[in-house]
This record gives sequence, C-alpha cells and structure tokens, in this order.
Amino acid sequence: MKFEKGKSGNPKGRPKGAKGKATTDLKTWVAEILDGGRDKFEHALKCIPPQDYIKTFMGLLNYSLPKLQSMSPGEMLDAEYKKLEELLDSAPDEMVDKIVERINRLKDESGRTKAED
Repeated sequence: MKFEKGKSGNPKGRPKGAKGKATTDLKTWVAEILDGGRDKFEHALKCIPPQDYIKTFMGLLNYSLPKLQSMSPGEMLDAEYKKLEELLDSAPDEMVDKIVERINRLKDESGRTKAED
C-alpha cells in the first residue's frame, strides 16, 4: 500500500527531540570504545602534538555531550518567568504572601535609597 504525500502510517510521527536508533547506537559505540580502550587511547593522545590533541578531544565531545540550544536573553528571561510562575502556582498561599511582602519591602527600600542620593 502506497502512502500519500505528506501522510504516513504513523500520523503522529516520532516525538520531537526523540533520538534515532542509528544516532543512539553510534553514541553508545563511541562511548564504549572510549571507556574500554581508555588506557590505550590516553597513551596515544599523549604522543600527539597539542593542537591535534585538542582537535581530537573536541571532535569526540560531539559524540558524548548533547549540544546546547542557544537562547536569546529575552528567551532566557521568559523561561525564568515561566519557572517562577509554576513555582508560585504550586506554593502555599502563605509563602506567596511572604514573597510579595518581601518584594514590596525591597521596592520601598530601593526607592528610599534612590531618593536619598
């Protein structure tokens, strides 16, 4: 049975961020090589020039560490606000009231300091 263009047998598809089997297998394989042959690999790295050592090391990091997604300052601030909102939603009302009191007190103190200057 032939699929129509833009449709598949699995309409939801792979979840966003899910890793493919080939990628996972490759990362596992490289990690096992590094782990199993660590002594031999470390000895070989000691014998190469520093610039080649750094190049090799950085190349292998791509297989073992996840890449970080860059965020703009605005996106980071939005993420922090979202975390804060979730925290405040789950916090007891008494704690939220104390936080509000503290923020107001800090605002008042800040205003007095600026007025005194």
